[in-house]
Amino acid sequence: WRFSFDSQTGELYIADVGQNAFEEINKSVTTQTGALNYGWRCYEGDSAFNTANCPNVASLEQPLVSISHNNGSCSITGGYVYRGTAIPALVGSYLFTDFCFASIGAVDQSGNLTYLANFSGNTFSTFGVDSSNEMYVASINNGTISKIVSTLNVPEIAARALNLTPNPAKNTISINDVQTLVLKDIVIADMAGRVVIEHKLLNAQSIDISKLQSGMYILSAVDSNGNTRTSKFLKE
Repeated sequence: WRFSFDSQTGELYIADVGQNAFEEINKSVTTQTGALNYGWRCYEGDSAFNTANCPNVASLEQPLVSISHNNGSCSITGGYVYRGTAIPALVGSYLFTDFCFASIGAVDQSGNLTYLANFSGNTFSTFGVDSSNEMYVASINNGTISKIVSTLNVPEIAARALNLTPNPAKNTISINDVQTLVLKDIVIADMAGRVVIEHKLLNAQSIDISKLQSGMYILSAVDSNGNTRTSKFLKE
């Protein structure tokens, strides 16, 4: 599930969901020419699955790494090669996770796999990269987006959420935090990232959303410390 290119080398990384017992990560270098055969249905990961009438194994492209379901994995979620500066030890490593196994895996250029930590309670489904090449991971079960630092700081991100009421909302949405925080650059965007409402400064506690179509939106604002605080709300 998902593929990406290394922003520095242009190499292609493919996170390939397995059949019954293995997940795999494939890598294609920029000097590769012609089509590649990654081996399915003959092999699942690096394990034989159904080799009837299969080509010689030497003609198949072997995975960079094969992950057994024995560790609780069930469906790999591909990420990116880390090219940020905050975690020097991870530079050049491909980061990924699994829908059923809430750990962040790091695979180096030689295919050595290390799990950074387990973050139980999350169902990680996708990654993102910012303009500084730092990475983020999103959890579909609780709606959190967490920045990957030396340890994944879910509590820090959660602490920066905004307190929105009511949620779901129909005509107005209230940011209760304005009673204790100085907020600026308030932006409401739809789930496609299109900005639909924007305020440089928020003088009132409530924002008129009556003209928005029904659906899910993301409200973000910058506090006096320069932290961006974000929360989702449902417009009825």
